[in-house]
Amino acid sequence: MKARRMVFAFVALCLLSAPAGAQEQRGAIQGTVRDDSGGILPGALIELTSPSLVAGASATTDSRGAYSFPALPPGIYEVKATLQSFAVTTVPKVELALGRTLRVDLVLQVGTMKESVTVSGAPLIDISSSAVATSIVRKDFDNIPKGRDFLTIAKLAPGANDETKLGGLSIDGASGAENVFYVDGLDVTNLTTGVSGKSVLADLVEEVQVKSSGYDAEYGGAIGGVINVVTRSGSNRFTGEGNVYFTGDALQAKRTPTLRLGLTNSNIAETVTYPKDDSTQTEPGFMLGGPILRDRVWFFGGYFPQLARTDRTVTFTTTGQTNDFEQKKDTHYVLGKLTAQFTPKLRGAFSVNMTPSSTDGQLPNLAGTDSPLFPFTNLGSRITNRSYSGNLDILATRGLYLNVRAGHFLYDERSIGVPDELRYVFNSSNLLIPGIPDNLRRATGFSSVPTNSGITRDEQTRLTFNTDATYEANFAGQHTLKGGFQFTRLGIDMLSGNLQDEITLFWNQAYTARSTGLQNRGEYGYYSHVQNAFDGKAHSDNYSLFLQDSWRPNRKLTINAGLRSELEHIPGFREGEQVTAIIWSFLDKLAPRFGATYDVRGDGKWKVFGNYGKFYDIMKLSLARNAFGGAKRLTYFHTLDTFDWLSLNPNNYPGRFVEVVNGRPDRSGAIDPDIEPVQSREFALGLEHELGDRLSFGVRYIRKQLLRTIEDTGWVGASGSTEYIIGNPGFGQTVNVLEFSRNQGGFPAGASIPRLPEAQRDYDAIETRFTKRFADRWSANVSYTWSRLFGNYTGLVASDELGADGSGRLGPNGTGSFDQAYNVFGPNDAGQCCSEPISRHLPTDRPHQFKAQAVYLVGRSLVLGANQYVASGTPVLRAFWKTNAIFYGGDLSDGRTPTLSQTDLSARYEFRLPGTRRFQLALNVLNLFDQRTETAKYFTINKTSSGVSFTDPEFFNGQLDVEQRIKERNLQYDPRFLQSWFWQTERSATVSARFLF
Repeated sequence: MKARRMVFAFVALCLLSAPAGAQEQRGAIQGTVRDDSGGILPGALIELTSPSLVAGASATTDSRGAYSFPALPPGIYEVKATLQSFAVTTVPKVELALGRTLRVDLVLQVGTMKESVTVSGAPLIDISSSAVATSIVRKDFDNIPKGRDFLTIAKLAPGANDETKLGGLSIDGASGAENVFYVDGLDVTNLTTGVSGKSVLADLVEEVQVKSSGYDAEYGGAIGGVINVVTRSGSNRFTGEGNVYFTGDALQAKRTPTLRLGLTNSNIAETVTYPKDDSTQTEPGFMLGGPILRDRVWFFGGYFPQLARTDRTVTFTTTGQTNDFEQKKDTHYVLGKLTAQFTPKLRGAFSVNMTPSSTDGQLPNLAGTDSPLFPFTNLGSRITNRSYSGNLDILATRGLYLNVRAGHFLYDERSIGVPDELRYVFNSSNLLIPGIPDNLRRATGFSSVPTNSGITRDEQTRLTFNTDATYEANFAGQHTLKGGFQFTRLGIDMLSGNLQDEITLFWNQAYTARSTGLQNRGEYGYYSHVQNAFDGKAHSDNYSLFLQDSWRPNRKLTINAGLRSELEHIPGFREGEQVTAIIWSFLDKLAPRFGATYDVRGDGKWKVFGNYGKFYDIMKLSLARNAFGGAKRLTYFHTLDTFDWLSLNPNNYPGRFVEVVNGRPDRSGAIDPDIEPVQSREFALGLEHELGDRLSFGVRYIRKQLLRTIEDTGWVGASGSTEYIIGNPGFGQTVNVLEFSRNQGGFPAGASIPRLPEAQRDYDAIETRFTKRFADRWSANVSYTWSRLFGNYTGLVASDELGADGSGRLGPNGTGSFDQAYNVFGPNDAGQCCSEPISRHLPTDRPHQFKAQAVYLVGRSLVLGANQYVASGTPVLRAFWKTNAIFYGGDLSDGRTPTLSQTDLSARYEFRLPGTRRFQLALNVLNLFDQRTETAKYFTINKTSSGVSFTDPEFFNGQLDVEQRIKERNLQYDPRFLQSWFWQTERSATVSARFLF
């Protein structure tokens, strides 16, 4: 009861504060005005001017000589103080980044108002914030090499890496599905996968901010990081740009190699390098901004069509004929933005961001194993992607600032031209099997049609409404209180799947049945046919509350404290009925945040800080759509006793039926009633120091620990099929999953049965960074990070389950990490498999990372930019296949991949034209030296069709010799084992021309 009263009081405080959103789009400037003897000066006029704040802003100091501008757009400001009998004092070039509070204290000299004093040394450090964030603004990222999307800017931040195995942008060891992405204040995170749901071209971006640790209570839904993107805005001056970007195969190096099974003999491995496609990508575009009503309303608009054309020449293995194929992919980037200063106390903004895309034509695979009869030009897709966001900033009274924000995000996809016919796929070749007619012989990887699975609709929507209030008060020091409320409605409407059966043939292979552990094969091997579909419509309403305080009891100390809580619903899919599969109350998701900073000398030059916080994930809908009634997948296995594979169809599935595997049963009834949200905690200590007017240094220690995750946790049931509990591995009902196991052999009576370990992911790092502002023709950002990523769980993306492109399994809360208890047990100290819970360096652990970005101005017209990245290799894994990969090698038993290094370079030359017009030519090169470092080895020792069987006592008592068992059972080795599998992306370049006016 006491806890409930505390929550009710917390809710009331938030509502009285005016509700608040979880996405800032502003910064703040505050300070104190004194005379040269240290006396406070009330009544001084403080004026701010900036291209970002078109109409300017002004305030007067209060009785304490203090002033505050709590809601300012990011940009470069000039701060001017005026008071009768004192000289006018100005601080220029105050660089305010998103979410930062800069303290600009001014000392006025006695004199006349006709006199003026300009003070150098605008602050570089936010001495009040205990959070760690990196802001990269347009004037900086415009001059350094990068890709076209904002994510290539975000990865420049210390602690942020582009890890393909982890689903993209990894921050402090977390997976790419554990971040939250905002564009103009609107959450654009993909509802299902958790990665970014929107691409925004760098040309349209004003600032990218990466919050990596210690962020305030107003931020939720992320146990990784928060990526905040602000797009460009208009001003009182008409400005515009006309751009064109071009890249293509002529500007790219040859492809990286491909590791594959032999096309004619699947018992050998081969590494091949396919020829490049003929490709071009052209991006003509324009941007225009200016006033609609001077000093009142401004606009900015931009449009960039990205027109990609790819031509591929393929020689088909079945006929030897060579054909040419074309694919067209067009993406249209559209930005429209209005900003307004309705009154001195009321500002607003509205933005529209659209990226529709279309793909026409599908390319056959490079190996030529597709059917030459398929009409590839008929296949394609259409994607709708748009967002709308608006906000109002209200200065209600002195010291009280209100914000109201609303937005809508939509993503939808549909397929076109998908064939309504059976699909035959060759897992292995039949070319070497005697007695098969030539017209039925095919190579490994053959498919009769590239796909027969299509998307009718995959609509994802997010509707948000947020409101917040900031109040400045004085009691026992200076307080900045902020409280708020957020409402989010998530919706999903999907219909997709195979139009007809997909039949996969495993020539000359045996199938290890899940129900018996016995091998099954016919005269020619075995085959499977699958029925797969997603069908459902659901929505959920989520609510968030937060309250936080930044308390400054004296000039040197700032204490930041906050509390966040969320009410979250996870939907189920049931025809004609809205159902909720999981609900977490405000009490279930209480997230305290604490931090403090200390201005060591009181001059804003030295800051020591620390923070502690608890963070909850907003659950992605991947598990809901796959396990709570929206997905259907049945796979039937038969022995293959005929070579006439074309005769296989729904009316004729011959051979001995082995079993059916339900890959996606409705598991909404298997949810642990005590399930808790995904959660983590972190602790950080650090310092920052201004070494001069233009140079700063920082160091931090960070520890992040995953406390709980959610996974479908499985065991082998009485029938031999895998059964699941949806819960927190290592907690609740999941602890004793092995007691439910009915694996062959079972456990002897009275035998000790191991408990399922908790999910573990610990990240420890020491990070140093140097920043040098642009001056004397150059600027630089340099960072070095030592880190350790350790545990048994990689996160919401499984970096130890790699796809054909080297990416990890992107299925938040439904990876294979805990599909069976075997997955989290490994060898003991004697190397015996597999009696000990796994605790190892995780697959994306990189102990050493170095990043440097530098810009140098040559003469007046040439700007050179460089980016250097060097990082340790990642651990090499060793696994065997049962029904999924089980890792039986010891920690770092096979070492690491080689050190990864990449150099990027950009050059831009500017021609100055009459007036303010300019013309620029630029070159952007990624992987300048075309380094081809190996990034992963193939880690499964046996083929997936030839699973290793064992009893539970053998496995958990350390009595399983994996390699000996494979020999004894005559199972098939995978010839790719421990060979180089994936490599660094090849060199690519883009040229561009830009006209500015």
